[in-house]
Amino acid sequence: MPLTDQDMTIYAQIQHLRKMKRELQLAIQSLQSLLPDRDPTERRPCYVIHPKTGEREEVKMCR
Repeated sequence: MPLTDQDMTIYAQIQHLRKMKRELQLAIQSLQSLLPDRDPTERRPCYVIHPKTGEREEVKMCR
């Protein structure tokens, strides 16, 4: 069964998306390398701004 122009277009799009995925993964890795190392089990406080008072409140359910 010969490939049609539409098949070739789809194939080219898939190849392009794979290339973009690799580029994004490399960009993410390089950005993550800039982050300071920290213990993943370390408890870090999470805060929200209370809509009525405008004050910062710690959220208890964060990991």
